[in-house]
Amino acid sequence: MRYFTIAVLLFLCSFANAQQNLVPNPSFEDTVYCPYGLNQIDACANWLNFGNSPDYFNACATNGVTVPNSNFGFMYAHTGKARAGIVGYYSFNPNYREFLGTQLLSPLQIGTKYYISFWISRAAYINMACNKIGMRFSSVPFDSCCAPPINNISQLHIDTIITDTTIWHQVLGSFISDSSYRYLSIANFFTDSLTDTIKYTSFSNVAYYYIDDICVSTDSIYNNVWTGIAIKNNMKSKIICFPNPFSNYLYLSNNEFLDTAILYTIEGLKIKEFFFNKQEELIKLNFENLGAGNYLLKISGENTVITKHILKL
Repeated sequence: MRYFTIAVLLFLCSFANAQQNLVPNPSFEDTVYCPYGLNQIDACANWLNFGNSPDYFNACATNGVTVPNSNFGFMYAHTGKARAGIVGYYSFNPNYREFLGTQLLSPLQIGTKYYISFWISRAAYINMACNKIGMRFSSVPFDSCCAPPINNISQLHIDTIITDTTIWHQVLGSFISDSSYRYLSIANFFTDSLTDTIKYTSFSNVAYYYIDDICVSTDSIYNNVWTGIAIKNNMKSKIICFPNPFSNYLYLSNNEFLDTAILYTIEGLKIKEFFFNKQEELIKLNFENLGAGNYLLKISGENTVITKHILKL
């Protein structure tokens, strides 16, 4: 009887943990098949084409949709070995967008507050940038023929133009659900007239972004493991982790004094905490006893709290 009780408790704990994030396959790791070309989001388990032609990138691929070195530019996944990609703006086709979509693990509850987030990075070989990419919930699914409307409505979006092609930024927010939404879309839901852009060459016409690690949860702590205070601090910070990937030692170079760094597993389990002398501007972290793999390093300073994705070789 005692073993039965323990088994039941373990099952309930694992079920509760699984329900922390209502997004299935949130980092695009699980595949239906290895992608061999663009426009194959259907190769990713649980993710759908909700409009036009979103892309799927995975390290299992041997062509232009591999990770980290795809046709659109070199970039590691934020976690794991896979990521998605979407067009956020296309100047030659008014209001053209690409839409990622999925069915949530359970419907949202009316009147409940949800913490929502995703990670984004601009593709290096695409010489244009835009803002307004975000998340929107719906009660019905969409498909490649019938996309969500571009009507300037989303539960979360970013007004800052993401220009960086070397790091990931998190877009983070919350909202109180007003319906039993069952589906989630990620795209730019704003019209061209309300979308700001930057062109890096006179021939630039497309803004393209990688997407990874999407979260919808009633638990703010579960979301905050992945982030600092906000994306604006993430972008202002000059904290650099190098080399990354690394073997045994990781260095932190920064433009402000730091207090602590906390190492987490990808699942959010705290592993180790470092405390710093505020006068140090170059900090050496020893990870000789750390196993190979992907981790999160949350760094805190006087004016910044930021999380870096690091890879131990």
